[in-house]
Amino acid sequence: MILDFMRTTLIAVILENVPTLRDIDKKTRRSNFDGIRDAMHSRDFSFISEVFDAQDVGVPNRRKRLWMLAV
Repeated sequence: MILDFMRTTLIAVILENVPTLRDIDKKTRRSNFDGIRDAMHSRDFSFISEVFDAQDVGVPNRRKRLWMLAV
């Protein structure tokens, strides 16, 4: 799996996506975000996330983005 490769070769991973990635699926009662976070934790990454407006990180438009950092 790509995450196993990443853990042996990378120090940190930065991911960016739409905030609705955190929305709960009614059937599974989990979100895609939960899966990403759990996969990172299971490979001993520390994981944090925050929603920022894209313009806060230098992108010339206004829209909310979910940023995730795993180290």
